[in-house]
Amino acid sequence: PLSAFAADANCPIIFLPGVMGSRLYTSDKVFNDFTRVWDPSIFFITNFAEQLKTKTLYAEPPVNANDPDVKREYGVLDTYKNIIDALCEAFPEREVYFFSYDFRQSNKDSAEKLNAFITESGFDKVDLISHSMGGLVVANYVDMFGFDCVNKMVSCGTPYMGSAQMLNIAFGEDLLATKYSEGIEGILLQIADCIVSGPLGVDRELRTSLRACAELLPYQASVKQEPMMKYIGNQSSLIKPIFLYMPTSINTYKTLCNDLFGEEMYAEASAVQNNLYKNVYGDILAYENAYFVVGAEQSTIKTIFYSGEGDKLNADRLNHTSGDDTVTFESATMLGAMLKIDSSRYCVQPTTHGGTAGSEKTEASALCIEYVIDVLADGVSDVSSAA
Repeated sequence: PLSAFAADANCPIIFLPGVMGSRLYTSDKVFNDFTRVWDPSIFFITNFAEQLKTKTLYAEPPVNANDPDVKREYGVLDTYKNIIDALCEAFPEREVYFFSYDFRQSNKDSAEKLNAFITESGFDKVDLISHSMGGLVVANYVDMFGFDCVNKMVSCGTPYMGSAQMLNIAFGEDLLATKYSEGIEGILLQIADCIVSGPLGVDRELRTSLRACAELLPYQASVKQEPMMKYIGNQSSLIKPIFLYMPTSINTYKTLCNDLFGEEMYAEASAVQNNLYKNVYGDILAYENAYFVVGAEQSTIKTIFYSGEGDKLNADRLNHTSGDDTVTFESATMLGAMLKIDSSRYCVQPTTHGGTAGSEKTEASALCIEYVIDVLADGVSDVSSAA
């Protein structure tokens, strides 16, 4: 049943961003342009990648965004401004926190820090709103600490079964985006992509050194249904050679991930994934105060056709399906298991990955925010799935 805390001002709202959505600093006490490594300030524009790869970095502790004396945190490139401002406007009497975390570490580590923040702050119950990988942090949190402190939880665009886009990024795809919006925001994102993915930026070595990124790879259970395709040779033809690919077995897929991320890191990451899939997702779906926002009708990578081994791996071409441009519909819905619960507990909109958390200037993206606010306030929403 819905908790009595649903409309209680003593139940804070905590928002968790996705991978690379938190700003990171060199200091655990001073948080400004002089210490901000990610998103890189002008002082780290030429060496932020090395800092991300080798240095201990810190996230700014959460502060109440409804406190008029504090500057609101919106994450990297102010990605989450729309939803944070909307939450503050809808619930002015409640505490609203942006929970930044070190996205380089395991989601289990981030879940422990989330628990420390909740318990040390003395909160009896909290509402957890998450975007993308933030939803996996929450999944690990409930696995490790249960639902006792959870009032409601809403995940937006979470890759519950991983993302082939992350595998593509490990091969060398642009890190921040594969397409850009119009206007000044799109121009800024293109500039950011050039910086982040360029020669001074995040190379394959760094991308494949981040534990959380390994936890975002397609789950083995998902690959069983939609395998990757490995190059096995050419077939002669009168016009041009025909390139032959074979669906990966689980062992072949493990070898691919081991080549990219290393055996130890992938073994640990896949253990986390398998535990969530087998032991946690069912509990989340059974929790009546858990809600989900899913993006659809956007071209999203499903299958990667690849060749080579070791440090000579190469993504040759891609197959796409419906999703939010980053997470396939199948992954966001836990291979369809989500569609078996009460339909009022999930909202499917034709929007992008960022749009599921309200970051796009579209009607569908605005409806995602409206759905989140409605279920926080009342447990139900007039916003119905449109995709």
